[in-house]
This record gives sequence, structure tokens and C-alpha cells, in this order.
Amino acid sequence: MKTAAMLAIAALLAGLAVPQSHAQNKDDAGVLRLLTCQDSWMEWKGDPIEEQKFVDRHKANFTQNESDGSFVPIKPMSILGHRIAQLYPQSIGMGIGYSVIVNASFDAAKASLEKQMDKRFTRCQAASEGKSCERELSKLKTVMLMEGSRGKDAKTLFGCYYLYEK
Repeated sequence: MKTAAMLAIAALLAGLAVPQSHAQNKDDAGVLRLLTCQDSWMEWKGDPIEEQKFVDRHKANFTQNESDGSFVPIKPMSILGHRIAQLYPQSIGMGIGYSVIVNASFDAAKASLEKQMDKRFTRCQAASEGKSCERELSKLKTVMLMEGSRGKDAKTLFGCYYLYEK
């Protein structure tokens, strides 16, 4: 039996959680690039080839949740080691962008994003509604992170914000 498998079994028996490695749970590179503002659908809006690639990839991996307009993965999918609960391909909160809600605490999602970007968030705040952070990369690209819920079923929203829809 392989060492990693033995460690996973031992951890399960001990009641411990073992984080999935990126090698075992490869992120969708296109989704990750959009979430971290490396790519922006606003930049290739109007380019029929890029738009069609985006739509095809999106339809192959997600289905729309009719109740709230979000999209959910067709099969279990993770990003930066966190399970995707919902995806919003055209918004982040009240703004225009690309975002995801993951099953992870705010602090875990923040640490994963900072490691991925190799940059720390520049503006963070805590309020009674929850924590939030952002890092502006350019005028139309800001990586944002917002606490959704805490506790056992913690959820965090993060993604790339382009602009506020007026």
C-alpha cells in the first residue's frame, strides 16, 4: 500500500481531515485564471472564438440553479483545495465579475488565494456581517474575498471584480 494512502486511512481512523493536494485534485486552470483576475471575460467580450470557448467549458462543467441564478458543478469540483458550492460567471456580489462560493472558512480561502497570487490582500475589514478583503490589480481587476458563513458549514465567496454595475 502506498504511503499516502496509508496516511489517509490512518487520518480517517483518527478522525482527522487530510487536505487534498493539488496533484490529486487538479484545479480547472480556466476557472482559476478567471477567479484570480489573470483572465477577464470583459477583455475578450466581443471575440466570438474566446466567448464560445468560455461558454463550452462552462456548460461542460456547470448547470444553472434556477432558484438563484447561480451555477453548480455537474460533478464535485474544487478550486485551491476547496469544494465549489456555487459559481457566478457574471457577478461578484453587486458588481460585475466572476466569482465562486466555496465550502471553506474565510481564513482558509484567504490563505489559499494569497499563496496562489503570491501577494497578500491589501485592504481587509471585519464587520458584524463578516470579513472581507480585496487586492486591486488594475483599474478593472480586483481580487475580492467575502465571508459568507462561519462554523461547521463555513462558506466564502471570492473572485475577480471588474466594476460596479450602476
